[in-house]
Amino acid sequence: MVLLGKSGTGKSASANTILTAGKLIGGSNQHFQSYPSSTPVTTRCEVKIVEIFGIPVRVVDTPDFFYEEEHVNQAQVEECKRYCQEGHCVTLLVMQLGRFTDGERNILEKLEKSLGWRIRDSTIILFTHGEDLKGSYEVF
Repeated sequence: MVLLGKSGTGKSASANTILTAGKLIGGSNQHFQSYPSSTPVTTRCEVKIVEIFGIPVRVVDTPDFFYEEEHVNQAQVEECKRYCQEGHCVTLLVMQLGRFTDGERNILEKLEKSLGWRIRDSTIILFTHGEDLKGSYEVF
């Protein structure tokens, strides 16, 4: 399971929520770094494995591959490809609720171009910051 999205949307926090659903494998009790910041906190792909209902699940936290002020090394994209191969990966596209700009609108196409395959067929959109929603989600 690979979490993709722009900086500040809650990728790492969402990954940590997934990790708490099971038992971390590999002797590590560490979660992904996650805190409010004006610059990206996650700068490279990080992997944790958690056992959920007896099934090992690899959770991959990724940097924002399109952060305009910091060039993401192509090696980071290649590392993400190692963990997320077509037909063997679920991607969570993490988007902050209420923050739907042209950048978010085109992110699937950009990610598909970077990763080299059609991820939309195995992507779940995960909206974060739901507590900020005023009214019902149907209106949104």
